[in-house]
Amino acid sequence: MAGNIVYLLEQEKWFRGSYLVFDLEELFTEATANRNANYYALFYFLLSKESLTPESNMVLLDQLDEDSHKTAYEVTKDLKEGIIHAVEALANEALYFQKKCLQEVLMKQMIHLNKK
Repeated sequence: MAGNIVYLLEQEKWFRGSYLVFDLEELFTEATANRNANYYALFYFLLSKESLTPESNMVLLDQLDEDSHKTAYEVTKDLKEGIIHAVEALANEALYFQKKCLQEVLMKQMIHLNKK
């Protein structure tokens, strides 16, 4: 904790500069202005002793991290499939265009030969 700022650091992610930051002043302002207790609940849910050191096998933040990796993998997979589809579509269009141009050139040559 540093003044109105709470930092949640994890040893394994610190070297990447990855951490959570909570601005308490902003939290209280938003929660009061919006009359929304969900901000407090979320803050407590993420930083409570039970979430950080549960008696269960999985810490909440570890579960969130695991879920984010799964989601990132799925997004990467979807992007890869999208790129493959786009490249295939471009290649097919290029082949179609080349074929059409080649046919036009051949037709012009045939017409030119027939005129002779």
